[in-house]
Amino acid sequence: MGCMIDDADVVVVLMDRQRAERDLPKYIKKSKKYRLWEIKDVLGSTACDSVLERHRRNRDRIKAGVKKLIKEGNK
Repeated sequence: MGCMIDDADVVVVLMDRQRAERDLPKYIKKSKKYRLWEIKDVLGSTACDSVLERHRRNRDRIKAGVKKLIKEGNK
């Protein structure tokens, strides 16, 4: 690969799956270090809940993902 991915323990991408499949370079998607954490676009949503609530859900998803990574790293 010859890039920063070689030095990383894990590569976390925060975006929706469809966009990741379309926009991410193949070398990232093929890396064993690649993790996709699906995060919803808080501004592009038509949901009835508030932008603040959508931010909070994304924050909670990221927090849970970080805790999981830490737990996996301690095994």
